[in-house]
Amino acid sequence: MTLIECKVTFDSLSEEGLIRRVNEIHVTDALTFTEAEKMVTEILKPLIHGSFGFKYMKQVYFDELTIENPAEETFFIAKINSISVNDAGTERRIPLKWLLTATDIDSAKAKVDEMIRGALGTFILSEIKESKIISFVSETDVTEEDNKQEEED
Repeated sequence: MTLIECKVTFDSLSEEGLIRRVNEIHVTDALTFTEAEKMVTEILKPLIHGSFGFKYMKQVYFDELTIENPAEETFFIAKINSISVNDAGTERRIPLKWLLTATDIDSAKAKVDEMIRGALGTFILSEIKESKIISFVSETDVTEEDNKQEEED
């Protein structure tokens, strides 16, 4: 699944009531960079107090996306090897990259182990690490936000 990763920088109001510069990474399921820019901007509007801009936007690929409760959880990237053996008996490893949410690294490992256990074939978890991604923004998130604003008006 190809997603668009957007790094944004903006002025936000801190808990102390001060305006401070924030850098965040958001991932979208948008089809174009223009659509991704619109989606991220729409979601972040309530948080912006001053300047706002995109540092970069790039396409990223994940083989599996498991986002159960993105509002409360941390994003993790897991690198997994799918192992297959051809007719000649040679082992072949196919690298896979998964994006998932979990409360901590132990629960992320448990989720990956559970997904691997239920799959056909042999899989080995080679690496799992916390990602700098703050949120996953989908078209439905933006549509829901628009509907809330229309109801308030």
